[in-house]
Order: sequence, then C-alpha cells, then structure tokens
Amino acid sequence: MYIVIFANRSRTKYVEKHDLETGKLIWASEKIAGAFSMPHIYRTNNRVMVQVGGKVEVQEIETRRTTSGTETEYKIYTDYINQKNGILSLDDKTGQTVWRSERFDKRITDMIINEDKTVFVGDGDEFYAYDIESGKQLFDVKHNDARVGKATDVIDFGETVVVLSEKGLASYQKADGKRVYATDKLPDVDFFYEIGGNYFLRNQKNSKNVIYGVDMSNGAIKGKVESKGKGGSERYGDGIDITDDGEFIFAFKGKKVEKIKVNN
Repeated sequence: MYIVIFANRSRTKYVEKHDLETGKLIWASEKIAGAFSMPHIYRTNNRVMVQVGGKVEVQEIETRRTTSGTETEYKIYTDYINQKNGILSLDDKTGQTVWRSERFDKRITDMIINEDKTVFVGDGDEFYAYDIESGKQLFDVKHNDARVGKATDVIDFGETVVVLSEKGLASYQKADGKRVYATDKLPDVDFFYEIGGNYFLRNQKNSKNVIYGVDMSNGAIKGKVESKGKGGSERYGDGIDITDDGEFIFAFKGKKVEKIKVNN
C-alpha cells in the first residue's frame, strides 16, 4: 500500500510504502519539497510514478439559513492548487528517486500511463512523453500550435491522448506525438466524464450547465444538453443526471424533466 503523507502544513510531503498484511513500513521516499498536493500515484513494474500538482476534486456542503429553516447545497468540482508541479519516478524496492521532471509551468495535467512503459503528461503549452524506466523524454509537442488554448486535462483514448483545452480539443498519437486533429468548437469546458464508453464534456461558465456528447476519435459534437433547473446529480451539476451505463441523460428544466437518448 502506498500513502502520501501530509506530515504538517508545510509544502514538504513524502510517499510511504507499507506491507498490506501487517502495516509495516517498507520505505519512505525523500521529502518532496514544494508539494501541496500529489493527486495521483501509479505503480508500474519496478517504478512508482508520482504526480506532483494538478487538478484535485473539491467536495463542498454549504448550509444556509432561509425564511423556512435551512437549505443545504452540495457541490463537486475540480480546482488547481498553485504549487511547484512535476512528476517523479521512484524505485519500488527502495523508494529512492530514479528520475524527475519539473518542466511544467503553473499547470500540469494528469498523467496517463501506457502499457507500463510510457507516461504522457502536459503543461499549459506543451505535451510530453517519457520512458518510465529511464526518464528519457520521447517527444515534446508544442501544444500551443494546435490553437485551442492552454491544456487543462488529458483523456486516454486508445492509441491517442486527447488534450482537453481552454478552447477545445487536440488529439495526439501515443506512438510519436503526431497530431490527429484539433477543434476549437468546445470552449470553456471544465471537466469530462467517460461513462459506458461514452464521453461527455461539461461547461458551467456563467452559471449555466451544458453537457456535450463528443466522438473522441475526431472531436465531433454528437449532441448538446443544457439545463438551468434544479435537481439531478451534484456530480454533473445543476439540472443534469446521467445513467450509470451512459446511454441516457436527464435534464431538469423547472417542473419539466427530459429524458434524452445519447446514441440514436
């Protein structure tokens, strides 16, 4: 079992490995300075990949007094923590740092691990691939050339990585970083969901809630649902719910509820 240890309120954190049966400490990594959050850890063969920085999920419960009593609102959203970003590769036997990369500006996307051999990760303007074993940089793509704004997230999609950005999407081949497509028709998207093989992008700018269904192979918009009503699931935002198989969307519009089939 691998645990991120937040020993105090400073930026210094570290990773521990424990025996799952006994809880015995096997090793502790070096102190990782400048880290407020380490949202992802992956064990791949004899390496433990650690993501320092990036988006974290925030869950809020807000209770307000009203004329009739109290009202409770639940919110789930993602946010970025201002800190020094990077990725580390630790030796799984000793916890020693094998290599690290801190070639990231004020933003770092989540890591994508491919076949336990390669890690893909980006910052706002560039998209990188590294060999997990050695730390060798395999390619560096100038993501700003795609003209879709700064990268905010990454989606693992078969032989490609789709980079969710401020103005749209850009897709790159895992093999060599060659761009497959770029589209600027999806601005202000702040989150994505993969449900039952269907991909949904969310836009909550200006207090609205828009869900797009998107074909990740080419970036085409399959459909769009907007709702300003209450109800639904806090995970998808006000007025929206999606079935567990990803085949139906419920849109709450005042006293009316619409059921929408995703794949017609």
